[in-house]
Amino acid sequence: MKLLFLITVSGSICTICGILPQKAVRRFFLYRWQELILKMALLLFLIPCPPALLVRKIWENVRGRATVSRMADIHIMPDRASVLLHDQRIIVNRGFQIYMLGTAILVVVMLFLLFRKLSGYLSEKSAAMAAGVYRRTSISAEGLKELKEKVHLRRNIQVYEVPFPGGAFTMGLFRPIIIIPEDMRGEQRDIVLLHEMYHIKRNDIVFRFLMMAAICMHWFNPFIYCLRQALYRISEINCDERVLGHLSGEQRKIYAREIYLQAEAVQKEGDVFVKLGGHKSLTKERVENIMTINKKSIGKTAKRLAEAVALAIWVLSSLPVFAYNGVTVLKIGGEIENPQKEYESFYDSEILLTTNGNYIQEPIDMDIRYEQQFVDEDGNIYEVDMEGNGRAGCAHPVLASGEYQIHKKDGSGGCITTVYAAKRCEACGQIFKGEYISEFKYAKCPH
Repeated sequence: MKLLFLITVSGSICTICGILPQKAVRRFFLYRWQELILKMALLLFLIPCPPALLVRKIWENVRGRATVSRMADIHIMPDRASVLLHDQRIIVNRGFQIYMLGTAILVVVMLFLLFRKLSGYLSEKSAAMAAGVYRRTSISAEGLKELKEKVHLRRNIQVYEVPFPGGAFTMGLFRPIIIIPEDMRGEQRDIVLLHEMYHIKRNDIVFRFLMMAAICMHWFNPFIYCLRQALYRISEINCDERVLGHLSGEQRKIYAREIYLQAEAVQKEGDVFVKLGGHKSLTKERVENIMTINKKSIGKTAKRLAEAVALAIWVLSSLPVFAYNGVTVLKIGGEIENPQKEYESFYDSEILLTTNGNYIQEPIDMDIRYEQQFVDEDGNIYEVDMEGNGRAGCAHPVLASGEYQIHKKDGSGGCITTVYAAKRCEACGQIFKGEYISEFKYAKCPH
């Protein structure tokens, strides 16, 4: 669940970075650059950035963070999703149950929205085809082949005509079908077909389906709807740019007029239908671009700068993944003195796990009397002064085992108690510090 919110933050950052420089994009014709940023945002909405996850993993290993196979001191609050793997059983805590409940609710909502959108699309497509209003286009096979060669399109497509006015559009993910009004003929029809073929060539239908899936995942995020509008707009403009490479000056006028006419016929944008027409502001921008495109260009230096900015945006958008903690999986072995009690404490208590003890314990109110102290096995506490430690000439005849504890305030009301295995000479009081055991952190010092 937390990962979903981090993904939505990453996608939102990339979306904002792709939409904000709109004036610069129009001025320098950076539409392809903008489309790259917006498609990056779409992918970030769907999956976390893999390179960022790899960097995060390396960073965790460098810092010695805990993993299933390599354990360090772990401090777990009850609301942090955790799983305990022991030889006897598998235990989950309260945070894990809340995590799974939230995840289940989100998945149910996603699947419901996805089912509704897909069923609506399939019903609309099936009903239209079953109505018998579509029929094969009158364009010859040679003419269709010639248009496909201009676009360098190798996929098999079908072209149908409808006996009523409206906008041309493309549907079908695996078997693309182009729908055009039957009154289109000659250059008008060929130009419209070129436009729709470029949508197929660029896999815009695939991105429409991915966009639909992203909306089902992030229905609560308003930026996902901004991204949908921006991607629809930029895909049309970039298709226009490619079509214009095949048109003369007079044909550009025909193309601009056709865009205007179909914009009036199209009332709304489909989720997965790629349509030639669009809303008024988009139509105005497209017509202006048709009359000016190829008259403006940017140099190689500006292109390299744009590529560097795109990389920087990608890195910036990937940063939220470093805040992901996920589910903590603890694997311990050996015998536990009171397993039922330990299991219950794991479910609903703040816990600490030591590096070398392989056991779970509740944070205890340690009896801290001195900043440095030694606690023997019988619980006796002795103040320790490491600078004046011991007595010269003592042979240390008897050494008592215990723990050497160092208590420090952290300046914000909390404290840290570090524990080492140690031995104490009963004759002179000298402390022999051994291996590090654990470190207890308290947000509010109880000592």
